[in-house]
Amino acid sequence: FLKTHGIPDVNVGASAGVHFEWDHIFGRMPITLLVRARQHLDSDRGAQLDLRLSAGVFQQGRFSAGVFTQAMWANAKSANSFYGITPALTGTARLPAFDPGGGLAYASAGLLWSFGLSKQWIVVGNLEARRLQGDVARSPLVERRSNYYATAGIAYRF
Repeated sequence: FLKTHGIPDVNVGASAGVHFEWDHIFGRMPITLLVRARQHLDSDRGAQLDLRLSAGVFQQGRFSAGVFTQAMWANAKSANSFYGITPALTGTARLPAFDPGGGLAYASAGLLWSFGLSKQWIVVGNLEARRLQGDVARSPLVERRSNYYATAGIAYRF
């Protein structure tokens, strides 16, 4: 999409931040509240904040499942580094200049699952529906405001 519209690709990078997690059990339902704040190591790429709430809804044997909702806020630098089109790019781009402000970038909801293979190894995954919000949703770089994701992986418990 970017190449077709004359926009350079987003460069890879790294960020550093803090992660706070609170776990509690209400009756038989485990609840997790997760807050993450991160700053891109290239300060021109901005900062983001995530808030996630998940609840366990099913467990039988080695299989567990839960539901979650998540939101991510981006400052203006972060929103612009992924969804902005600078005036310098519009000469080669086939899209108008766009400078998104900070704010809520997306909200999502989904299903989490895990299956214990052994005491240490676990298979994990999720299904997620995500919808862009605010200025980033109005970016000319956005093909669809809503997307769906499925992931799976393996983890080791220490």
